[in-house]
Amino acid sequence: MKTLICCICCLPLTALADTGWVELSGDYQHYSKGLSSAQTFSVAGSLKQATRTLYGEVSDYQRGEAHDAPIQVGAYQSVTATGSLHVEGTWTANPLIKPKHQAYLGWYQSLPGGWTVEPGYQWTSYETVSVEKASVVFEKYVGAYRFVYGAGQVSLAGDTAFNHRLQADWFYRDQDKLSAGFAFGDDQEVLPNGQVIQTPVRNYFVAGAHSLSPTWQLLWQLQHTDQGDIFRQQGARLGIRHQF
Repeated sequence: MKTLICCICCLPLTALADTGWVELSGDYQHYSKGLSSAQTFSVAGSLKQATRTLYGEVSDYQRGEAHDAPIQVGAYQSVTATGSLHVEGTWTANPLIKPKHQAYLGWYQSLPGGWTVEPGYQWTSYETVSVEKASVVFEKYVGAYRFVYGAGQVSLAGDTAFNHRLQADWFYRDQDKLSAGFAFGDDQEVLPNGQVIQTPVRNYFVAGAHSLSPTWQLLWQLQHTDQGDIFRQQGARLGIRHQF
């Protein structure tokens, strides 16, 4: 019901946009070693104007007895001819697993030769701990291909961890694309006694976006994550997007 209300309230905003899209999706994650699986249903959208892009998402996340409903909003605002301010915020009422608050501030800069770079900083607040992350993302466009490299330094309870992300996209027809990516680094967790432990994480994914008509797209993603020796996570996402 909450998701439906948000969709109805946002409909008048589409009249203010030059272009945009609305997306419905479902995600399922299976965990090894008898851990509870997770399901997420989301409604997302984006509105693009001459000097700004607005986007948002409302999700219904459930894992075991935990049930969270995070709301995310964000924007790219052009400030110079080649640079944009990127801001994003997420809020979850009475969270059981998801962060209570999350805020991001970055600068998206276009560079010569098909390059872009975005340095940024993210603050995440859980019920008992806060996390900070400094990151930088590089993009390179070559014809119908896009290559991405991202690096981040995460700080939790005085300890730091590093992670990296590699991704390649092939735009084989207009907005249709196939993607593959790999992320690796360390994940931090605070134990009840206050001790911080780190475990190596490896994540692999493949995804696609395929036109069904001039205004409809089918979206999918498969992913696999190894969380050290603690557990293995495998999941799939399926969605449909309407462009206007």
